[in-house]
Amino acid sequence: MRRNLEFRKAGLGINAGLRPIAYVLAFTRPHCYIKGEGVSDVQADGRKGKTMSRLMEVVPRQVSGMSRLDELNRILRKLQIDSPGIETSALISEDGLMIARADNMNMEETRVAGMAATLLNLGTRAAMELSRGAVQEVIVRGEHGYAVVLSAGRGTLLLAVTNESSKLGLIFFDMREAIRALQKVL
Repeated sequence: MRRNLEFRKAGLGINAGLRPIAYVLAFTRPHCYIKGEGVSDVQADGRKGKTMSRLMEVVPRQVSGMSRLDELNRILRKLQIDSPGIETSALISEDGLMIARADNMNMEETRVAGMAATLLNLGTRAAMELSRGAVQEVIVRGEHGYAVVLSAGRGTLLLAVTNESSKLGLIFFDMREAIRALQKVL
């Protein structure tokens, strides 16, 4: 309710026709703010500033104190939140070293990183030997779910551990979206 009042004060009420856009952008992208003619800058913390250009645009805000590792971990947590069924996820180097992981990884990270890198390397070798081209993903299916490994580029791979009821098509889609976000940070 308070957020709605802040938008009305900022000139983004229903009459302006911008409220839904502003709400989505300001609160789903807290690292950005919105600029537009006749509209005060609306930042996620509710502060207002001077008006800018006619077109609405999202402008990245410098996030002070957020390291690259924090940003990678944030992307992995978002992957878990957005994808029902993903229990944990990790960004791992092709050498088998953990780069970033979701907070709730209950497994020994060194062992998991080594196994994921080995799986991708074996999958790559098998695809090459069987003349199947470049490996797209490696999937391990167990009684309690899946382990999915995708190459994330720049010498990294993305691991997602899912439950048995996960929809793999959605998991692959969400993982590829996460990889695009991860590549921007790397």
